[in-house]
Parts: sequence; C-alpha cells; structure tokens
Amino acid sequence: MGLFNGQSTNEHGQSAIQAAMRTIEALGLENFDERAASAIESAVARSVLSTPQLHVDKKAGRRVTDERMTQDYGRRALKKSDYIDVTIPFTGNPAAFVLSPSTKTLGTPGEINDRRDGIVIRFPDNERLEQDLEGAIAQIFQNLGHLERDMALLATEMRSTLKGVAERRLEKLKTRHDLDSKRSFPIS
Repeated sequence: MGLFNGQSTNEHGQSAIQAAMRTIEALGLENFDERAASAIESAVARSVLSTPQLHVDKKAGRRVTDERMTQDYGRRALKKSDYIDVTIPFTGNPAAFVLSPSTKTLGTPGEINDRRDGIVIRFPDNERLEQDLEGAIAQIFQNLGHLERDMALLATEMRSTLKGVAERRLEKLKTRHDLDSKRSFPIS
C-alpha cells in the first residue's frame, strides 16, 4: 500500500471515540471524575498520532534492476529496467504514513521500509530523478501537514465529545444512586 492510502483520519477518529465511549460507559460512580478524565486523556494519547519527522538531508539511493517478461509483437521478451530506490529516514510513528488525511495529494509515491524507519520511493534511473524526487518530497510534506491538522482537530473533537459522554454517564449514575438510596433493600 502506498503512503497516505489507508483508513481515513475521520474513520480513525470515529473508531477511537467509540472505543473510549465504551470505556466511559463501563465506569462506576466511585472516583468517576478522575477515572473518566484519565480514560479521555489515554484515548487521546493512543489515537492522536504525532507527525513523523522526515530527515531529507540523510536520504540515500540504491540502484536496482527490474526484470519483466513482456510481449513484443507476439514474442515474449525479457525487459530490464534500471531504477533508483531512494530511502528517506524518518523518526516518529510509521502508522501516521498509513492514515489518509481529509485533504491529501493523491498518488503520493513510496512505501515504509521493512525496518519501519524510512520511506522508500522508486524512480526510473534517468535525468528526471532529482526533479521527480523533489516533487515526491513536496507531496509527502504537504500530506504530513494535512495529517497534523487533522490530528489537532481530532484531539479537540475527542476531548469535547468524550467530556459530554462522561457528563451524561455521571448524571445517569447519580440518578441511579439517588433512586437506589430510597429503596427499602440494597441494590448491587
């Protein structure tokens, strides 16, 4: 899968909010405020991904030859093509490169490497390599900017939504407690 082509940031956020809502709905009255606040902040910390930092100044290339069988006027022929795999190291959470920002530049080239600490982009070995590389890097930075904005909005949305869920849950627990305290028998 290419960069920024996975689950949308909206879907990611809705899943995170739903999971946190289930946690809050399971809380009891004892130490509710403290436990709800902790659940909210834990959910935000797990779900709001920080933007990875690319280290473009440390990029490196490796020449590879791709061999493919092709059809040429009805004859099968082995075609060899030379490429340069450019690796751009990064620090941060590689999962951020999988999420699809709400606004993005389509067709961003690249894959996360096996060590999950660099992006690898394959280019034809020709005179356009530098120009194509600069364009790809610009696209990646643009999408990371969109992702950073989406994550900031998600943090705000999660805190606001989950605070409302916690307030409704606390009210429900207090109402239930008040009713139970007026009963002639204990409720467990």
